[in-house]
Amino acid sequence: MKYKVQSLLWVCAAALAACGPVTTSTKNAKPNAVSKTETAPPVEEIKLPMRLSESYLKSLDAVPELTAKRFFTAYENLAAYGPVTENKIMDHARFQAASQRGKILSALLAYDLNGDLEITRSEVEALSMIAIRPQKTLGSRPFFNADTNRDDTLSFAETLRYSRKLYAEHSQKDMRPIESYLMLFDLNTNGVVTRTEMKVALKPYLGERDAARGGGDGAVR
Repeated sequence: MKYKVQSLLWVCAAALAACGPVTTSTKNAKPNAVSKTETAPPVEEIKLPMRLSESYLKSLDAVPELTAKRFFTAYENLAAYGPVTENKIMDHARFQAASQRGKILSALLAYDLNGDLEITRSEVEALSMIAIRPQKTLGSRPFFNADTNRDDTLSFAETLRYSRKLYAEHSQKDMRPIESYLMLFDLNTNGVVTRTEMKVALKPYLGERDAARGGGDGAVR
């Protein structure tokens, strides 16, 4: 009996091999199903700014004390967890960028009413009937320009690619988080920003009392 079963298995295996590779039926497969090869473009590596942005320069000119205090607050928040190094500032910048990408993608997926990770034109139109406008969140271009295969549905891959485009547009608008600029206060270029360096750099923008409060011995512990 044992040999009969083995013989039957060999016959079945030979028959399957003769029929070619076994494939899964695509009869019920969704045309917009996400595949591993259908990915978003890579994210550009974060680079710390080499100088203050125009917006921060204007802010220092218009409201110097308030802007300087914002830099001190950003510094103190990072210094609470140890020395403020370039690596720490870079990690913070990466986290902020990832958070922004996540917010944009979440805003897009809010239009996926049935939770199937696809956004249909009917879903967007349904939301427009309750005064929720996709354009307000998703940018100026028509929403379904991101529908590359023109099937009136944004697959998850199309939505992800579109969110990356919106993020790229956002990141070009000089809107970096204030923490990204802290390495500009590394006056002795030793890779660590201290309270003394912050105090020296921002003293011209602070009143005497605030400048004194930003002091200490400059060591970040």
